[in-house]
Amino acid sequence: MSQANVGAADRIIRIVAGAALVSGPYLLTSLPVWDSDSLRIAIQVVGAVIAFTGIFGFCAIYKLFRHKTN
Repeated sequence: MSQANVGAADRIIRIVAGAALVSGPYLLTSLPVWDSDSLRIAIQVVGAVIAFTGIFGFCAIYKLFRHKTN
């Protein structure tokens, strides 16, 4: 796998934000944003991608722009 390009603080923020987006529909059921199935699934997929970049410490967009936070 490629070298890590996501720093420790960035990783923590990504994991927490990703977990919040993935679990949002289950915890905040009264919000109208969750009424649309396609929007709910899209938000959860984005959350999963954000969380995985935090877990693995690698962000393809950072690599594309040659940016590092570690």
